[in-house]
Formats: sequence, C-alpha cells, structure tokens
Amino acid sequence: MESNVVPFPGMTKISHRPEQILRAAIDADLDTVIVLGHTKSGEFWFSGNKSDAFEALWLLERAKPVLLASEGE
Repeated sequence: MESNVVPFPGMTKISHRPEQILRAAIDADLDTVIVLGHTKSGEFWFSGNKSDAFEALWLLERAKPVLLASEGE
C-alpha cells in the first residue's frame, strides 16, 4: 500500500522518518546538501557535501526566512 502514497511537496507540520527525507533529497538530484539533526542520544550532528563553510552558512541563512514564514501556517 505504501507505493500508492504520494509525498506532499510543501511544508507540513507532520513529522516524517529521517529515511523519507533523505530519500526525497536523493530524488531531488541536489547539487549542494546540508544535513543536520540530533542523534538518538541527543548529540548535534552536521554534515555537508561542500567544503565551503560560507556556502553552508549562506544556505542555512536562506532557509531561515522560509522556516519563519511557515511558522504561522
């Protein structure tokens, strides 16, 4: 039955398994990616495919207004 489920492409307040999000990122054929989160033991974890820290910070800053705008929805 899972093959009949179509992922919603927009913002949602429903939580998803990390595997679903990572699979969607792979399917999106991204050029640059940043992954961050918390391990099950509560440690912060961060990684990206580019070695340019300024580009990573720029992407995170671009995400902030999108996330802040969606908070009221």
